[in-house]
Amino acid sequence: MLFALALTACGGSTTGGDGGDDSSAPPDDAGVDQGSADTSPDASSDSNVADGTFDVAVDTTPPPDATVRRLPCLDGSKLAGDLPLDQYGALEAEVVSIVPPGTKGCPEDDAHLHLQVDVAGKRYDVAMTFDDTTGGQPMGIFTKDVAASTQPEGWSDANFDFVTDLGAHSTSFTLLAPADMLTRLVSELTPVSFVTIHGRSYTDGTGIHDIHRNGGDHDGVVLAHGLGAGGADHAIAVRFYSDVF
Repeated sequence: MLFALALTACGGSTTGGDGGDDSSAPPDDAGVDQGSADTSPDASSDSNVADGTFDVAVDTTPPPDATVRRLPCLDGSKLAGDLPLDQYGALEAEVVSIVPPGTKGCPEDDAHLHLQVDVAGKRYDVAMTFDDTTGGQPMGIFTKDVAASTQPEGWSDANFDFVTDLGAHSTSFTLLAPADMLTRLVSELTPVSFVTIHGRSYTDGTGIHDIHRNGGDHDGVVLAHGLGAGGADHAIAVRFYSDVF
């Protein structure tokens, strides 16, 4: 079923990435590479950025595939906290909850779409940025089918780079306003079950964030297993408006 969310856009954040976040209050993400934009927004939006609010329809219907399970989200006190602290790496897990911004009883965070993932019965939080709060600019998304990954379940120190591993540059990304980006991410993630998610762990070890362009072989990305052509992984990559690479 579809329902409408009235979201409040976050204020500006400091540039240079996240800092001092944890599972209950992920920080505002900010672009790493600074430079002029390479394109202009190419999608319309129902956003009303001028007054700081926007409405977006999010489909919360569980996917029809019986192999994809969806569970109620857990509050932060019930999350496992044993990931390495504040380190870049990859988490191999099963997506069991897609948590729209402002969902009661879960992380109430207007600047991120949250996922909850399961690793051998332990639950972790995932914060995905859809709103560039630094200047009200659109964000970019790029998807591509890539060779199936073989990460072991749980945490690893695997690297990822958009240029090297996806053949993608900043001009490859489609720019979307916040409401459209949120809707697109939910659409991409709805059929997803098992994933490898590259990013940076929270400072309390309960989850992972920075799932966007970071540079230095530390790019954040979602690799959805088996959803690409012929059983390939389906990569979902996001960048900030100011990222040029």
